[in-house]
Amino acid sequence: MRLIIAALLVIATTVRADWHYIEGNDAIDDLPWSECDNSHPARPAEDLRILAVGDMVFSDNHILNEREFKNFSYFYQRNDLALGNLEGVITTKEKSRKQYVPGKSYAFKFPMETADLLKNSGFRAVNLANNHALDYSEDGLAETIATLENSGIIPFGHQKHSFETIQIKNKTIALVGFGFYGYQNSVQDLDSAAQLIRDARAQSDVVIVSMHGGAEGKTAVYFENGPEFFLGENRGDLREFSRVAIESGADAVIGHGPHVVRAVECISGKPIFYSLGNFVSAGGLKARGLTSIATAVELAFDKSARFVAARLIPVMFNKNKYPQYDPTGRAVSLTNYLSRYQSSQLSNFKSMYFEGFAEQSYETEAMNIQNLVDKFGLSEE
Repeated sequence: MRLIIAALLVIATTVRADWHYIEGNDAIDDLPWSECDNSHPARPAEDLRILAVGDMVFSDNHILNEREFKNFSYFYQRNDLALGNLEGVITTKEKSRKQYVPGKSYAFKFPMETADLLKNSGFRAVNLANNHALDYSEDGLAETIATLENSGIIPFGHQKHSFETIQIKNKTIALVGFGFYGYQNSVQDLDSAAQLIRDARAQSDVVIVSMHGGAEGKTAVYFENGPEFFLGENRGDLREFSRVAIESGADAVIGHGPHVVRAVECISGKPIFYSLGNFVSAGGLKARGLTSIATAVELAFDKSARFVAARLIPVMFNKNKYPQYDPTGRAVSLTNYLSRYQSSQLSNFKSMYFEGFAEQSYETEAMNIQNLVDKFGLSEE
């Protein structure tokens, strides 16, 4: 049953909510699933379950990474496949090709043990089609790929016109990564994207598209049709790209890059998560205000490899900016609000909603960023 708190007016004063808490593994397991028609089966007829998370930026301290990354291990290990976006490289190179400019330009690299940490935690694959893949040049990316592969992690998205596959439960799963630069599979090149996804569909039972693009920062929770720009770069028309991806055979599109959560849409019965937000922020990402919460998503497929349902897992960050389960579900409620808002603004936007936590309102007005921060009980500190 939907847990509802009375609708709140859009006002500039601080609004604090009485959050409904869901704690403990048993309670988490009972979180409702959602189908694209917004029905909520108690438990879908699943045969395969996939966990996807957003941007991961580890610290340069492996001991800290190893200790803190385990906070979410229950979720990694209960899925047949866990994957995420590795927003940086695993390399011994010391000199970055990028100049550090606060607020504009960052270079991310992680300890060599990070690949084993991902593998031992339950991850099987990571997307490398992002704007930090070449922070330490082509040599740094090559070392990253080799290190991941040696640890049993499948890197994907780093090579143009290619995708990777993995066999799980007698099913072939294709992983297709897209960024917004020309040396990657690009969200801007729709014809090439369509052909690549069709090729993946022909060789696989399930096709997961990982999409890195869009504007960044707290104002990026909202988006419009058309190309998005950040720091002068065209970072793609993500709604049009997602439509093409689904029509070409993708079973789900997993978005990341804006560093905040965004709305969720369904096209032809397939889900599009426009941004899950960050998942590991320890290595230099912000974790305050709208970037202090995020989501992970579990996708369920039946025995015929048909997508049947999904559920969002709410994430918050500890003091070291590693993920923890958020029993208040604020990121889920925020995602629902954003989906409702986008459906009121964009034509044919079929929102997907997720139950299990307190709903804060049914507004379809855009709230300014401070209203959102106040409404969802977030801290700017």
